[in-house]
Amino acid sequence: PFAIGSSGLVLTALLFFLLTARSLTLNIDAEVEPDFSLSGLNWAFGERLLVRPGEYELSVFAEGYRPYHQIITVSDADTQQLDIRLAPLPGTVTIATQPVGGEIILAELSLGAAPLVDLTLEAGVYRVEAVLDRYQRWQGQIDVVGRNQSQTVDIVLLPDWANVRFSATPANVTASIDGQPAETTATGVE
Repeated sequence: PFAIGSSGLVLTALLFFLLTARSLTLNIDAEVEPDFSLSGLNWAFGERLLVRPGEYELSVFAEGYRPYHQIITVSDADTQQLDIRLAPLPGTVTIATQPVGGEIILAELSLGAAPLVDLTLEAGVYRVEAVLDRYQRWQGQIDVVGRNQSQTVDIVLLPDWANVRFSATPANVTASIDGQPAETTATGVE
């Protein structure tokens, strides 16, 4: 008799939950499969939950993303959706120039001479410039993926100079370019 009564009570509670629960769909925007937890009594199948109306604490976790914590309210509506966009963690970026030593300017802020190793940057698109005396300025953009991923950017700087050959009489001559003394060699001016 006691077993029949307790199983009847469990069945009644289960039916009460099923008849009063609402459908909540979690639309989680992440590149990897997320894990989530919801406080209180709920029944999960995939990203859809059966839950009674009320307030609940929702936590969402995904590798490479910041944890998401939110108090949510489930209303009396039969079906509800919650859109969640997880924020990616920063990534690391290494920037190198050929030749070595180019000044790296990121979003108009000078970061120093390349190579710059393991810069921590938030996910997003950044404007980058590389400057080195006697080389053409390089301008471009990098798309930082973030999510704890490492990226490498190799920048090839093009020469902004040329060897000039000339002969002079007398042989002892000095040369300047833009008012600056130029190095003279047996083959010309560099």
